Amino acid sequence: MAFETLAKKRRELVRAHRDNNFEAGIRSLLSDLYPDDAHFIYELLQNAEDVGATQVDFVLDEAQLVVTHNGSRLFSIEDITYITNIGENTKATDETTIGKFGVGFKAVFGYTKSPQVRSGEFSFVIEDLWVPVEIQGRAPTGVTEFTFPFNEPKKPPTLAVSEICKALTALDASTLLFLNHIERITYRLPTGSGSLERLPEDQHRIKIRYSTGDAIREDHWYRLRDTLQIDVDGES
Repeated sequence: MAFETLAKKRRELVRAHRDNNFEAGIRSLLSDLYPDDAHFIYELLQNAEDVGATQVDFVLDEAQLVVTHNGSRLFSIEDITYITNIGENTKATDETTIGKFGVGFKAVFGYTKSPQVRSGEFSFVIEDLWVPVEIQGRAPTGVTEFTFPFNEPKKPPTLAVSEICKALTALDASTLLFLNHIERITYRLPTGSGSLERLPEDQHRIKIRYSTGDAIREDHWYRLRDTLQIDVDGES
């Protein structure tokens, strides 16, 4: 499917929602599904993990949040189809695809009316929850970039910044410990910067290094992993 064909289908969807007075209800439903502050941060981290990213960077200022990762798989038209849909995902058929971009990603609309995505040959903004519209600019080679301007009237920029700062500074060892790909998360905030890094010491021992400004702290963990079979209704 071509980009403009998809955009046309999504515009028709928006018109149908408005004709049937569905739009407000859908927005309310999505906000109720993800009441936690800045939950979308974890959705973005999981997406980056799904595509093999080793580093994820957050840059926050008073007007927007920019998130970049170095995942090995960039956006395709199929991925744009899923990110502008709800309830569908690409994982069911291919674990190397962009991953789950259904309801979870819609949590960003609690903070922005126009999330932007730049990845590979595609640069687009999502309008009216569903409609991809091409925009200028490209992400650096091998990088996927999300930009979330704080233009949602129900979430003033000052509140958005406060909630995202709180969520990013609360990231801890559990965020990285059991991920397979992401090794480093960095964040730059109006109040300072920090990072988390997973450093394997041997087959089982893991070091998590925290950096906040000039302060560095390290935790040490012993991790055991094995394959687990789950018996569901008598079938494993």
